[in-house]
Amino acid sequence: MTKFDETQPIRDSGRATELPGEPAHDRRTTAGDAPAAMRQRRPLRRLAWPGAVAVGLAAAISGVLTLAPFGESDRGTPTANAESALVTATPDLPDHPPRPDQFVYTKSQSAAGIRETWLSADGTRDGLIVQYGGETELEVPRCGDSKTYTPAIDETGCCSPVPGHIYVLPTDAAGMLDYLKERSSDPGSAWLIGEEIRDIVAESYVRPESRAAVFEAATKVPGISVVEDAKDAIGRTGVGISFPKPDGENIREEILVFDPTTYAYLGSTFSAEVETAFVDEVRQRP
Repeated sequence: MTKFDETQPIRDSGRATELPGEPAHDRRTTAGDAPAAMRQRRPLRRLAWPGAVAVGLAAAISGVLTLAPFGESDRGTPTANAESALVTATPDLPDHPPRPDQFVYTKSQSAAGIRETWLSADGTRDGLIVQYGGETELEVPRCGDSKTYTPAIDETGCCSPVPGHIYVLPTDAAGMLDYLKERSSDPGSAWLIGEEIRDIVAESYVRPESRAAVFEAATKVPGISVVEDAKDAIGRTGVGISFPKPDGENIREEILVFDPTTYAYLGSTFSAEVETAFVDEVRQRP
């Protein structure tokens, strides 16, 4: 099992400006009086994405990776085995948010294998990412006196926790669109807005009343396209959105796929989320 160096802060160093998933001070105005820990962004959302097969830590943290859809593993081994057997049904999601002291557990499948995440619901506790069937582990630090990891610090000296649930998401398309633009370093960039959408929906819990708002807001962004009959990495069909890749980046097109009825996030071209649940501690499974 590979365990990443715990003496180094986690940063997405591939971008010079504040982008989705990068540690940054929170600039949202929709959060109202919600506790500060509940208003933070999640700086690890793009770290070591499930489709990133057999890459080093530097490649996992920085830059945009060339990913392979399910069934195209670069590891040279079959991707269908007992551990990564396909799950074709839409996963059942809780109909209520987690308690702040709980963890949001997600299980994903990709060409690289199984990936499990335990993210503190409000970002105040150390979390964990386990990839490739347990071969690689990566701690997700809380801010303050983290016992296991040095948290990422942004240019302002602020630390952003990595919550598994955003408690203050808008529930209407107009409000969600404003929210996405405010989070983005470039509100006019379809790519950055698309990254913000992924940051919100992937490996997290989104309340039912906000799921449709996320999708509807995406359809109002010039440059983001709706893809009918889109398929995630294990072949589940839904409605998707695609957004242009940044100029000069050697990456494949990625489509984010949603359930056409509930707008729950199913996964993407490169990974599929097959289980989401709330648990009371890291490494606990539903």
